Amino acid sequence: MPIAIPTPKKATVSKEKVENLKPKTLKQKRYMSKNVERILVIKTSSLGDVIHCFPAVSLLKKLNPNASIDWLVNKSLADVAGYHPDVDEIIHFDRDGLSSPLSFLKSLSGMRTSLKKNKYDYIIDFQGLMRNALAGLMAGSGVMAGFDEPKETLCGLFYGIKIQIPPDKVHAVEKNCALAGGIFSGELEAPPFAFPKNPETAENVLKILKDCGADNLSGIVAVSPCARWESKMWPPEFFANALSMAAEEFPSLDFVLIGSSADSPFCSGIKERSGLKKIHNLAGKTSLKELIELIRLSRVMLCVDSGPMHVAAALKVPVLALFGPTDPLKTGPYGKQHTIFQAKEGCIKCFKRYCHRVTKECVDKIKAEDFVSDFKHIYSIRLKIKV
Repeated sequence: MPIAIPTPKKATVSKEKVENLKPKTLKQKRYMSKNVERILVIKTSSLGDVIHCFPAVSLLKKLNPNASIDWLVNKSLADVAGYHPDVDEIIHFDRDGLSSPLSFLKSLSGMRTSLKKNKYDYIIDFQGLMRNALAGLMAGSGVMAGFDEPKETLCGLFYGIKIQIPPDKVHAVEKNCALAGGIFSGELEAPPFAFPKNPETAENVLKILKDCGADNLSGIVAVSPCARWESKMWPPEFFANALSMAAEEFPSLDFVLIGSSADSPFCSGIKERSGLKKIHNLAGKTSLKELIELIRLSRVMLCVDSGPMHVAAALKVPVLALFGPTDPLKTGPYGKQHTIFQAKEGCIKCFKRYCHRVTKECVDKIKAEDFVSDFKHIYSIRLKIKV
């Protein structure tokens, strides 16, 4: 059965909470009193995490309208971070290059040169990883700020400012905004964010859809059935059955399977099992920019907990998502219009990448019939509004 995700409150933050977030040390106060000219945002991965940081970047710009904002991000996700209109410069974190003994020194030197080129007032680590903190140190300027309880505890040794997140900020989007706002003793709420459209890429997507045989551009349903965690996956039979039932109700729909090239065999399995002609496997056949614009065209997204799910949420595309080992209250699709399916009992929220159980209760208790029933309801609503 679907569960409801609480939506962010619109009420302003109490004075007491803001007071608790004010800097405590003289060093912090000295930086607080400066005119902020440049900020470095560090959020290197993954796709979902980068999307979760977008509202916080908007909030940084709102609180510092005259500041330039740079973003250190994985090279593979540079195009995604570049979608944010408030980002002035993208600096590549070349993870592949840094992982290879043959290219490590060259990649490290290149990143260091890029980081030292600009003088930063603030370096904000939104991820709490040691590699990010060390990269921040390479900038050689500004004060580094981060969460009071980072993912990797040693990161705190490098922070000049540590922000304690209020307990009512549960979702990653809200925590990121609380960090951004807390540094400047400002508002903590996620500001409205509109994902800007890329017209040239959107045209490419229309051609891709036409070439694959999708002839109903007003009836595209994106399907993201794969995730990096094996434990987040539902079997291909589930999606094949669900899409077959949905197609009986809405025969004109085009279901577009999306993901990486590694996901293509799994998506092919869904198509073969369903026997439907109007299922199109585009996994591995789009760039990240094209993936974003394809999701923008979609009426609804059906998915597991995955990066494309967060893209859909940012684009205000209704999401029906299957959750097992993770907590949708913390990292689910952000917004009001989404539906989460997660078993109410059993082995849910184990936060394990791999499941060694013979029977996966979190998967077995979710029925394709219930999933499709909610899809039919949501899609019927979408048909009545101009999208």
